[in-house]
Amino acid sequence: MPLYSYRNVSTGEVRDVFQTMKETHEYFGERGDQDCWQRVFYPPNFTIDGTINPFSQKDFMRKTENKKGTIGDIMDRSAELSEQRAEKAGEDPIKQKYFDSYAEKRRGARHFKEKKKTYEDKNVKVEYD
Repeated sequence: MPLYSYRNVSTGEVRDVFQTMKETHEYFGERGDQDCWQRVFYPPNFTIDGTINPFSQKDFMRKTENKKGTIGDIMDRSAELSEQRAEKAGEDPIKQKYFDSYAEKRRGARHFKEKKKTYEDKNVKVEYD
C-alpha cells in the first residue's frame, strides 16, 4: 500500500498514512472528526541518465551499456556530449583527434564534415549543406 503524507493546517504537524490507491485520499485525523488535514505532494525522486562527464569514455559506456533504445539514440547522446566538450574546451578534442587520424589514413584528405561549407572563386560561389 502506498504511503501518503498529510499536514495539519493549524499545527504544521505531518503524518504519513497508508492508503490503497482506490481509496479517496483524504485524512480526518485519528478519530476521523478533524478536517484540518491537507495532503502533501512531493516531487518525484528519480533521475534520467544523471550527469555524464563529457570527457570520459568509460562514463559514457557505463551509462549507455544497458539502456533500451536505438543506435540513433546513442548517436544523439554522443552529439550532445560533443557539443558540451566544444563549449568547455572551445573545440571538441575527441572530434579533432578523429579528423586528424582520418586525414592521416587517407594521405591528407580531410573529412567532409571538417571541410569548408563554401567555395568561392572569381566566377562562382558554391555553398554546401
